[in-house]
Amino acid sequence: MKPTTHSNHDRNTIQRVVELTCERIFSENTERQTPNVETLREKLASKKSASNTDSTESFPEKVEGRRYSTADQLTSSVESLVDSLHTYDAYAGSITVAIDITRLDSDYWLEATTAPGDASEVEVTPTPTPRFATITTVNTPVPVVLAVEPLSKPGDETQSEPRTYAEIARTLIEQAEEHVEIDTLLAPRAFHAGNVISEFERQHVEYIICSRLTTRDRERISTVKTRGDATHAVERDVDVFVDGTPACTTNLVYVPEDSAPEEYVGFVTNIDVSKSDLESDMVPETYEKRWNAHVHNRLLRTRLQTKAVSQAELSRADYERAATEGNAYSLANHLLRESDEHSSAQCQLPFDQFLHLLHRKRWGVTTSTVPTRNHESR
Repeated sequence: MKPTTHSNHDRNTIQRVVELTCERIFSENTERQTPNVETLREKLASKKSASNTDSTESFPEKVEGRRYSTADQLTSSVESLVDSLHTYDAYAGSITVAIDITRLDSDYWLEATTAPGDASEVEVTPTPTPRFATITTVNTPVPVVLAVEPLSKPGDETQSEPRTYAEIARTLIEQAEEHVEIDTLLAPRAFHAGNVISEFERQHVEYIICSRLTTRDRERISTVKTRGDATHAVERDVDVFVDGTPACTTNLVYVPEDSAPEEYVGFVTNIDVSKSDLESDMVPETYEKRWNAHVHNRLLRTRLQTKAVSQAELSRADYERAATEGNAYSLANHLLRESDEHSSAQCQLPFDQFLHLLHRKRWGVTTSTVPTRNHESR
């Protein structure tokens, strides 16, 4: 059931959750240790009795001799969220993650950068749109962005970001596995390439990739359609080529689309798909969980588009801050649900309301506007 975007919790409870979220993610002096459920509930309860629930006291932003960086904050947000999910037995430890690539909306900045006058007389030169890649848990009660990578703009040789999808995948997986053990990885069509599949095999992860349908795939699908005894098909141990040389093998799975049963969608996977798996639609149903990461990344995209006057101003730190705030939002919603052991509500805070409370707590911002870059650089 899709959670509603409001909360039936009282205002004080919400503020206590935001305070605890700040304390666990943004205070570098907080020891990283897994608390038990009752300890967290007692901490929330103790904050309820505090006389000044509207305090705007900020948490420290530096450690002696070294700045508490945005990378540190992202790591802290991942550890805090993973610890909390472990504490509440929210998942059994078998983690499914999704790699997702999100493109920012370059039109967002056009109004601010276009000269005044008749829009029809203004010539707008298209510019490459910034993109970022994430690896996010999708089978946990709330999503956890384990790593984020800003991607080079097409044709920009000045940036040193990973150039191939295989390099992007390797970077994200290595960062993610510092925090969790990946069981299954889901990836979109952009990652259907021999060098990417070979990289997944080297990383020893199970994967499901939505495939690009080739002429051979369509011939296979036509064969399935002409058979009256089957609607699904799997082709096993298909060679995967890298630079013209077989590098490994994989399985191809073809299933009808839900919205158009006469059309088929293909998947590439190293999972040993059985007949019962095919009949139960295990592969497409598992892959659909990737939507959780896609939806969460919309929040990050919105946040990034409000961080800079122009897309050229976005830095790696901006992407790390956005991912951290996304994780803080997940942690707050998770703690809010768990703050009352008798609550069965599936409500969540609106993202903009959470950001308002978070920024007011951290920097004393009292308006509903997004904090300026001067605030965020502190």
